[in-house]
Amino acid sequence: MRVPDNLTYCVVYVGYTYNEKGADRDHYGGTAFLVSHETEGSTFLYLVTADHVAKGVQGQRSWIRVNRIGAGAEKVSIENISWFNHPTNQSVDAAVCVWEWGDTYAVEPVPTEYFIQNEEDRVERGVGIGDECFNIGIFIFAKGEQANSPLLRYGTIAMIPADPIVTTGYGNMEAYLTEARSLGGVSGAPVFVRESVTFPFLIHRKKDSGIGEDTVYPTGSGSFFLLGLNHGHFEIDKNDFNIIYFKKGEANMGLSVVVPAAKILEIIRDHPDLQEIRGRSIAAQGA
Repeated sequence: MRVPDNLTYCVVYVGYTYNEKGADRDHYGGTAFLVSHETEGSTFLYLVTADHVAKGVQGQRSWIRVNRIGAGAEKVSIENISWFNHPTNQSVDAAVCVWEWGDTYAVEPVPTEYFIQNEEDRVERGVGIGDECFNIGIFIFAKGEQANSPLLRYGTIAMIPADPIVTTGYGNMEAYLTEARSLGGVSGAPVFVRESVTFPFLIHRKKDSGIGEDTVYPTGSGSFFLLGLNHGHFEIDKNDFNIIYFKKGEANMGLSVVVPAAKILEIIRDHPDLQEIRGRSIAAQGA
């Protein structure tokens, strides 16, 4: 599946700096991505990541690493930034902050109009089980020395569970399951899906088959949408085959848990503090 190059421009890396034996070292803790939301004629900009990634860098000399226009990358401090979680559902592993970037960074946000906004919207956009998906995140061993070089991990939507998925740390979570060859570092990474489209195709059978003309319905690829963000992946204990989370040294099952984009939108749209911030901004523009 060919992916437009600029789709990777929404991704930044999240990390913090620590001191080891008198020397500063950087730790990369996950991935974040940029989102734009339009309301009342105004566009607002946000940074989104997994809640466990945001918590992992809090209290540290934390930063995001973002590419600059032209060349290179820059670490931008997020030490004093305020993260907002889902206002009513603590099982949502997502965090949002307001981040107004200027014209010096090579970034391109994902508009919320391209989110899969609910199950009805998913069906209307022609997205379902078996559709190709991919996440865009950091690959620790080849992250890019001069500039961020995000890595794409491909897969498919494996399940749209009717019941919540049991997780470690976030309880019973509404989520998608994807077969996406997940690995460490992609927590918080955006997960995109490409709709499958069908179209009629008239074929002619051989005359001696006695069938004549027939119509088949091959599939092709359509538009990209944001399915959600990467929460983590299932791992299996080699001794008793119980499924567990984030246990190092065990076997990755390749099944990722994806926080639905709808839950991210609910944070942006419904969190009272974010509503107040937008309200003040709109009022100031009209003053």
